[in-house]
Amino acid sequence: MFAFRGLISSLSAPINVFSISESASFHTASVFYAARKGTRARKEAKKTRVEIKKVAWTPDSKKKKDIHVSRKVDESNLEYPEDDVFMQKDYKLRIFQFQEALAGIRETHHPTMYNLPNAFVGATVEISTTTHQKKVKYIDPWTHIVEVENTFDHGEDRSIIAFCKEHEIAAQLQDMGVALVGDVSTIKGIERGLVTLPTFEYVICNPKILADLMHIRGLLKKKIPALKNNTLGVDLVGITKRLQSGIKYSMKKDTKDQDFGYSDFIIGRLNMSTEQLENNLKRVLQDINSMKPNSKPHDEDFITRILLWSDPSPEKMKLDMDNLIEKPKAKVVDDESDGEEEEQVAAKAEGA
Repeated sequence: MFAFRGLISSLSAPINVFSISESASFHTASVFYAARKGTRARKEAKKTRVEIKKVAWTPDSKKKKDIHVSRKVDESNLEYPEDDVFMQKDYKLRIFQFQEALAGIRETHHPTMYNLPNAFVGATVEISTTTHQKKVKYIDPWTHIVEVENTFDHGEDRSIIAFCKEHEIAAQLQDMGVALVGDVSTIKGIERGLVTLPTFEYVICNPKILADLMHIRGLLKKKIPALKNNTLGVDLVGITKRLQSGIKYSMKKDTKDQDFGYSDFIIGRLNMSTEQLENNLKRVLQDINSMKPNSKPHDEDFITRILLWSDPSPEKMKLDMDNLIEKPKAKVVDDESDGEEEEQVAAKAEGA
């Protein structure tokens, strides 16, 4: 009886509901086990370290020298000035005839101003170096010495050594002031060390002695005579005269603007006549124009601009190129031949 009552009391007692919050919490985070040996070193090796290099201090004067300033001038968007006084950078350069430009230079070098009546007269020639070819797009720089009739004292050291077998020509070359004139025996002496080569700028020789001269090509290096440099030929007297008194110019190419080339050279002295200076300039322009590539169209100008100047004046005058450069003549076609061709074309069209 008592046991039955105890059972009823236990059933009638309130039942405690089991809640999740009161129970132990579930572990949902990932387990951090110890990494394998070498993992940290492998990850560090993958990281790219950026090393900060210390840059040395450079003065502002050197920074300005490193800045590239192109010599190429584009005046297509500019106009000619209307007034007598203007800012040159905002307008096109005025075009002068050669006589007018030379008269202006003589005015600035008058004894009442610069007082340099015997100063050098220089010219700057700008060219287009494009070739219109796929393989060779631009012309390589070159250096020429042009023979002129009106010679002058250029003040340059152009020492020459010559090799030939003819004694008469050797005597003439010695009278012209050649540093060394030798023959086959001289070449053998140089090869054995018995003859010392003087300082020289150019080497010329006759083709008959070229084979013997090749024995000392290691001493001559790039100055070995060649037809390309006009230092190999029969007329050694004429070659010597050209090298000694000719006008030397070097056509350079801009490092940034590959399609632009320029050359600064001297055409004479201010005490020479206007005609002499103009003829010297025309002769150099003729030589420059001969380097025009055949792939360039005939109507395209190879020489783009010519400037005349004379130090120490900073003024440069643009010259009219029409009277200085001979342009290629256009092909002349007769009217009668044109009429015959038109009749033939019309007859073929009617037959078709």
